[in-house]
Amino acid sequence: MKLLISLFLSFIFATNMAFAVEKNSKGKLSQTEQVDKKSQNVQDISFGAFQDYVVVSFEGRDIAVDDNNQAYVLVKFIVENKSDKPIKFFQWLSVYTYEKQIIHLQSVPLNFEQSMAAGDKININLRIPFNKVAGEYRSLFSNLQENLMIYAVPEKVVFADGQQINVAH
Repeated sequence: MKLLISLFLSFIFATNMAFAVEKNSKGKLSQTEQVDKKSQNVQDISFGAFQDYVVVSFEGRDIAVDDNNQAYVLVKFIVENKSDKPIKFFQWLSVYTYEKQIIHLQSVPLNFEQSMAAGDKININLRIPFNKVAGEYRSLFSNLQENLMIYAVPEKVVFADGQQINVAH
C-alpha cells in the first residue's frame, strides 16, 4: 500500500514538475510578484513537511440515499490540525484510483467559520453523487467490495493569522 501511495505521489509530483519547468521557461516572477508573494506570508514546503501541519486520513466509504432518493457515495475523512495555530482554510485533492488508474478527482476546499483550533480533529463526509462519476466507473463506486483506493493530497492551508503554506509541486 505504501508503495502504491509513493508511486502515485511520485506521478503527481513528476507531472507538476514538468508543468513548473514549462512555467519557469516562460520567465521568472517579476520583482513585484516576488514582493507580493512575500508580503502575503506564503510558504511552499514539501509534502512530507506539510504533514507536520495538517494530516488528512481516509476512514472509509459507504453508499447512502438522500431525501430525493438520489444515491451517492459517502467518503469519510479525518482532518487533523497538527500545528500550534488555528486554521481558517484548508484545501486538498481527493484522488480515487482503481488498478493504478485515476478514475475520479475532487478538490475539497474547507472554509472554517470558526477557525479549527490547534490540535483538533474533525470528521469530513464528502458526498459524491453517482451522476458526478464517469459512467464506466460508477459500478466501482457503488460496490464497496471493490478495491477502490482513495488518497488525500494536501494543497494548501491558511492559518487564522494569515500565514499560508502550500505543498510545493
